[in-house]
Amino acid sequence: MRYTGRGFVVCLLLLALLASLNACSLLGGRTQMPTRRKFVIQAGDLNLSLPDSERPYPFSVQLKKFEVLGFYDRNQIVFRLSEAEVKEDRWHIWAVRPSDMITGAVEQYFKDARLFSHVSQEFLDLRPDFIFTGTIEAIERFDSGDLWFAHMAISMQMMDQGNQTVWTRKFEVKQQVYNQDMVYTVETLSEILRHQMQLAILDLDFKFLNIQHQREGRPLAGEKPLAEPAAMDTAATAAPPAGTADYEIIPGKLAPAQP
Repeated sequence: MRYTGRGFVVCLLLLALLASLNACSLLGGRTQMPTRRKFVIQAGDLNLSLPDSERPYPFSVQLKKFEVLGFYDRNQIVFRLSEAEVKEDRWHIWAVRPSDMITGAVEQYFKDARLFSHVSQEFLDLRPDFIFTGTIEAIERFDSGDLWFAHMAISMQMMDQGNQTVWTRKFEVKQQVYNQDMVYTVETLSEILRHQMQLAILDLDFKFLNIQHQREGRPLAGEKPLAEPAAMDTAATAAPPAGTADYEIIPGKLAPAQP
């Protein structure tokens, strides 16, 4: 059978309609396009137990922008499928690049802890007493198909005016997440950072307590008397939040109070 003119056009339209109906039927009656979601990590609540602290210590600290290694320096959240294979997911992205996001969160942690008299990323006229720097070595999600892990590795250090290192800390944590939704991976990354900053601030408090004693000719505090805070809470098993905001703020969680 041959179709010419208008009949041929009508035949093509009918075929296209049938193909569309078949596709919808195979997909359960309707198609759903994925929605791009943006996430950001911000500072959460600290639970500090510093009975011998003399905060704030009378020092100014410049917080340099954190460096980010390799392919982590991008807006897309990195998915690691194996030690040798990674992928980008254009549907899950950071609302702020990791270097700015982590630097901002660390700065807020310092200010909330009131550890030093002045902390800022910019010093225009004054020279800071100390410089705090950091490197983000990993911030990603391990995805094996049925198991998911949040992975974060960061090194931090503080130097004096003579460029001598007075304090260092490095951590690497891989924590299992029990829900596939990306919000729980980001929430766990946030909790890892909160917990590690809590330990760092406790350590720095004792360090600068002794620096203060030494400068004033007082006896040193001796062995570190501060206990580590309770372990971080990374259960992340609640239902995903309803609604789709432009981006999702993932704060740290309040750690249980010390006995």
